[in-house]
Amino acid sequence: MPEEAEEAEPEIDYVAQAKEEADAILSEAREQADAILAEAGEQADAMRSHAEAEGQKEGYEQGLQEAAARQRELESRMQAEKEQLQADYDQKQKNMEHELVDVVCDVVEKVFLVQFGDKKEIIWHAVDQALANIEGSKEFMIRVGEANLEFLRAHKEELQAKVGQDMTLDIVLDPLLDETQCMIETDGGLFDCGMDTQMRNLIKDIKSLS
Repeated sequence: MPEEAEEAEPEIDYVAQAKEEADAILSEAREQADAILAEAGEQADAMRSHAEAEGQKEGYEQGLQEAAARQRELESRMQAEKEQLQADYDQKQKNMEHELVDVVCDVVEKVFLVQFGDKKEIIWHAVDQALANIEGSKEFMIRVGEANLEFLRAHKEELQAKVGQDMTLDIVLDPLLDETQCMIETDGGLFDCGMDTQMRNLIKDIKSLS
């Protein structure tokens, strides 16, 4: 009998989850700002009514002057509160951008490992790109683990064409490297083409955009 397929674990949409949290924080900040402005408006109306009432008792002109002074004071306080709210909002938004980038990087790392963790083509592609960008070297020794040795040797002609037929290129076994690791040793230096290094560089590029 064929083995029953294992039930797939539900995928978690980390990006959507982070966006929901960001929207909730921004919504709360907007509600706080609206509440403060509404309260300030009520206070302004009350002070104006009070000043007008005092003006009727103590003199219309004096009451208007007091009302105007209080109105200016209230507007100044409202402006300061508005600027503080905007500063708080901007800071929260900045923090959320960094948090969202971290979530995206976590998702990239998980997807990278799940989707490409067992594919030799990734190592081959990394080696191919590295050879295309290495300049000034005439000798190349590609060191890989046992899992990728025969695969890369099968593509040696393509890699040789990349560096030139007059260059020395060898593909050798390095028992210290696993299936995700690969090193290129040249007369000009050592280059890491492992999947873990490629993933770290990708995450670094993503974070540099934030």
